Amino acid sequence: FMSGVMLCFVAPFKPGEVIRTTDGAVEGIVEDIGWYMTKMRGFDYRPTHIPNALFVDKQVTNVSRVSHRRCLHTFGIRYADVDKIESILNDLRAKLPGLPKVDVTKGFRVFFVGYGPYSLNIEVLVPFMEPDYFLFLECQENVLKEIARVVQEHGASLAYPTTVFKMDPRLETGNGGDTPRSSSEETDEFERRMMGS
Repeated sequence: FMSGVMLCFVAPFKPGEVIRTTDGAVEGIVEDIGWYMTKMRGFDYRPTHIPNALFVDKQVTNVSRVSHRRCLHTFGIRYADVDKIESILNDLRAKLPGLPKVDVTKGFRVFFVGYGPYSLNIEVLVPFMEPDYFLFLECQENVLKEIARVVQEHGASLAYPTTVFKMDPRLETGNGGDTPRSSSEETDEFERRMMGS
């Protein structure tokens, strides 16, 4: 009962708002707040009744009251494009802040962050002044398209997993010969060696 009273006076959330606990156990839209239970509807549209005492013991994030969302993305370019990385970084730092709703005062950054197994990794963090999740997805999409455009403009390519095999030339040409040998030729040579021994 006291938990319900606390929720009414403190009002960390109200009907119609989206909330979630930090452990992910509770997430959805608040429909009604009672003295003992809070009725919520999950994103799968299932109604759920949560004991109010749970909100006293757990940290709750009111997603509907956020003012900003951020796009944090790491991508890689090929090692063959190492000479272009500086110009790509500078171009992204110049162009990404010009996208709609970007708020550079909330931690905007673009950095070369490491050497991967097959790529030179660049991290971008772009904060948006956009609380609505679906509108934020449009903003994030603009960032990803701009990254691809900048990389392409500099004649570079995004990296993908690559495996390189190096063959022994002697195996390819038959003990240093000019042309590859067939399996039958190798078999004949083996037989001659055996007869000669």
